[in-house]
Amino acid sequence: KEENVNYTDKGMSSIIKLAGGDMRKCLNVLQSAHMAYPVVNQTNVYLCTGNPLPKDVRAVLHSLLNDSFAEAFAKVQDTLVHKGVSLEDLITASHSYLIAMSLPPKALQFILDKLSDVEYQCTLGTDTQLQLGGFVGAFQ
Repeated sequence: KEENVNYTDKGMSSIIKLAGGDMRKCLNVLQSAHMAYPVVNQTNVYLCTGNPLPKDVRAVLHSLLNDSFAEAFAKVQDTLVHKGVSLEDLITASHSYLIAMSLPPKALQFILDKLSDVEYQCTLGTDTQLQLGGFVGAFQ
């Protein structure tokens, strides 16, 4: 308040979540979001850090769990292209949502195992489209 930062509670909660308990990261993200946007809210914090928005992650997971392979592939690809999100970031963001869902333990184990394989292959520089197929396939 002393610095005249306009913020919302969701914006501050997002900073804390994304920083993972690191106070230096909290301050850096707060400063960056404040400099880039007139108000530090949830959307602006996620945009400033390049992380996928929670609503986008939920929409992707809904598609992965309910749509056909082709529809889910198109939804994820659209999110990657139009939202500027990397597949690795989407996998990382999906993890906490998957853990919070009430999936059967064996299904959750299978999905998380496949996602770890996809994430590892992404770090090796494997083609993103190929890994996108693996990402969507983990849910089919």
